[in-house]
Amino acid sequence: TETIAKPITQISNNIPTPKYVTPFDLVGSAYQGQYRDHSIPGFGSLSDGVRSGKITAKDLVKAAIESKRLPPQAIDDRSYLGYVDLQLKPIRF
Repeated sequence: TETIAKPITQISNNIPTPKYVTPFDLVGSAYQGQYRDHSIPGFGSLSDGVRSGKITAKDLVKAAIESKRLPPQAIDDRSYLGYVDLQLKPIRF
């Protein structure tokens, strides 16, 4: 039998591990108005913007990047954008 060894990664306790916002939390916090400073309105205005197509998953990801809740490369992560779009789906209807 062949054994595959997993590499061991040790993380120093002195270095904080970045915590990034999940797609679910991103949409929820946007709805609560936490990205108003980044041109994303909250509550009913967010819903209206999503329904009309003026606010997209990419817009929310950009706002989260600007507010340091996501790394810059998230804008190119099609999987993450897809999950954000999935979270926006109930708002569209």
